[in-house]
Amino acid sequence: MNTTQDQGRNVAGALLIGLGGLFLFSQITGLSIFGMGWPLFVLIPGVIFLTIALRSENNEAVGFIFPGIIVTGTGLILAYQNITDHWESWAYIWTLYPMMVGMALRYLGHRTHKSEPLQIGRAMMIGGLLGFVALGAIFELFIFNGVGLGIIAPMIPLVMIGAGVLMIVRTQSQGKAKRKAHDS
Repeated sequence: MNTTQDQGRNVAGALLIGLGGLFLFSQITGLSIFGMGWPLFVLIPGVIFLTIALRSENNEAVGFIFPGIIVTGTGLILAYQNITDHWESWAYIWTLYPMMVGMALRYLGHRTHKSEPLQIGRAMMIGGLLGFVALGAIFELFIFNGVGLGIIAPMIPLVMIGAGVLMIVRTQSQGKAKRKAHDS
């Protein structure tokens, strides 16, 4: 099997995880994912950037991972807020952006075999996730009077799906490194 097929399968796997997450979100909340509407105009370009970054066979297009993750993440946030009409969640949901940048840095570190982006990315992911959980709890419990507690619960599977995507990306990068070492 060649690397293009591997990358195609990883991209397809990530897309399936994303779609599965949307359908899971729809089932858990009882909200229609087809009501996403206009956020798709943000989400689709992000997915295109992600696909370019993930399918690149060399490091020329690896930088597309940054707009890919950030624009896709923004599209998912806007879709969530549009579907649930929980726009006030922006008070804490912005803390996911450092996590997104951290994911991109980790991918970059794996692709370029550099440890510094891996370490910085990990710290940003942990910090962003902790900020999201802490501020989300504060705002939902004390400021919004518990309005969105039922809405936060479906975010856990989405975080899990994001971790799954990260694992696929990491596996892909490690596989390339092993093939490169084997070919040398």
